[in-house]
Amino acid sequence: MSVPVRQGQVAIVIAGASEFWAGWSKLDVRAYLYRRIRRSVADLKRAGVMPGTVVPDDHEQYVQLVPAPDDILVVHAGSPDATGYRCAVILSELPKVASTAVTKAIRLP
Repeated sequence: MSVPVRQGQVAIVIAGASEFWAGWSKLDVRAYLYRRIRRSVADLKRAGVMPGTVVPDDHEQYVQLVPAPDDILVVHAGSPDATGYRCAVILSELPKVASTAVTKAIRLP
């Protein structure tokens, strides 16, 4: 479903010791989050993003807010010995057609 919602990339920064993500690959994290980064058509209509009045089916229809799982950039930061769990979400300011992340591997000497 195409809607006038900014559908750009998003960066998720996971920091500290996180037992929750232990054993998960970046692909696993992307797949998990992709299914959940969405809003119901009812929510979007109530917010004025989509036209029309809310009908019962709108509560069960969802719009993905990220174009594809590969548009979720997963970054692990901080010390693996750190205690606690921290997470940051960095949203795209523009749709994907106007702003796409550029990443570069950094290799330690």
